[in-house]
Amino acid sequence: MSSSYVWEIHQQSARMWYGFARHMLLRPILMDARSGSLNPAWRHHLTLDALGHPPEARLADSNKLALFEIATMGVQAWEAEPYAGPFTGLGWRVALDSWYAAVLELEDCGDRTRQPLGVGADAPSEVKRLIASLARSPLVAEQNARLAEGRRRWRDWTGCWYHAGLAAGGVDVDWRGWYRGRIATWTGGDSALEGPSAAGELAKVDSGRLDHFETLPAYWLS
Repeated sequence: MSSSYVWEIHQQSARMWYGFARHMLLRPILMDARSGSLNPAWRHHLTLDALGHPPEARLADSNKLALFEIATMGVQAWEAEPYAGPFTGLGWRVALDSWYAAVLELEDCGDRTRQPLGVGADAPSEVKRLIASLARSPLVAEQNARLAEGRRRWRDWTGCWYHAGLAAGGVDVDWRGWYRGRIATWTGGDSALEGPSAAGELAKVDSGRLDHFETLPAYWLS
């Protein structure tokens, strides 16, 4: 196995693990920000505990880098006081849009870093055969499709929360109708890989169990 191929595999695995770590660390923070429960000192409490041990010791630095970049990033409009001082008085819409953009960027970053490891011209022949075999496998294709469907459903779920926030701020938007329309496009089954259940989410909309989405955090209104 050539040294250049090993080098490339190390780069790609580090990239993928960094994306995983960043998603696991930042997504709960963003969810807390939207629900109104974000600790103003969240940066000081950010730890690697949720990540556990990486599969290889050399990937521990990817965890540390993800944590460092999140903890030291610039002040965001979706944060709670006192860290959102520069954004005080700009209104809830700035905070809500900032939050939604951050969630979408995080998902896009996850998609980019989730790309499968490349083969490369200097990859060993047995590796090339394995990758080619996996690419032809119906089981792998089905698994990938279910995972992609799950990511799409969670994006719609987040979009529902965003549109409900617009309604909470006084914008004339039918967020329930928007979400029902998105749910109608969902395909596949209802396994955990595929995210929220279509029937379950429709039942929540119809029964009012998502009505709490139509609220805004108090710290976005100051």
